Amino acid sequence: VYAGSLSAALMAASAALCFLLGLAAYYAGLFGGADMVALWAMGVSIPSYPRLPWTPLLGVAQPMLPLAVFNNTVALAASTAIYVLLRNLAYKVRGGVLFEGLEASRMTKALALLTGFKVKASEVDEHSHVFLLEEAVEAGKRLKVSHLARCSEKGVLGVRSEEKGWLGDEIWVAPALPLVAYMLVGLVVALTVGDLVTTLIKWSLSLLPP
Repeated sequence: VYAGSLSAALMAASAALCFLLGLAAYYAGLFGGADMVALWAMGVSIPSYPRLPWTPLLGVAQPMLPLAVFNNTVALAASTAIYVLLRNLAYKVRGGVLFEGLEASRMTKALALLTGFKVKASEVDEHSHVFLLEEAVEAGKRLKVSHLARCSEKGVLGVRSEEKGWLGDEIWVAPALPLVAYMLVGLVVALTVGDLVTTLIKWSLSLLPP
């Protein structure tokens, strides 16, 4: 049972928005197929906040629950990115070399700093819960990050022994954190706390002079 009446316009808006967001995130390499379908299903099945015996701590910033879940998922993933970035900065301060010997565009390097970090190759194997961010190319090695969601969906984890033949002493990896787990936490946060991103945007706009 949903709070208030569910209009056809709200249901259509929720389904359409989730379809577009999921599709865009999928083609951007941020979502795997399962993540995209999960968002689509949410957009159709629970387009609005359900009737609850409590009110989210931040209130209901906007009526579409799937959008709140998506926003919270992005916020939670961003918090992980902050930790990863700080880890990479600390590695650099200690004298570590981040991208030596790797082909990569500036954008790829920027994304790598937010999604992965370097570890000793001897510390990981095919059972490690990480994704390899390097691949062999004709000229040497290339850094890659756009495949993360696909790897997560297919369960491609760890570093195989045959890959270590062309990898160096230190390699770029990303922690294997399934996005669906972020979405589940994002749903709980949406129901108990609220839409973090929309609330922040509204608060920021309220600070602007009239």
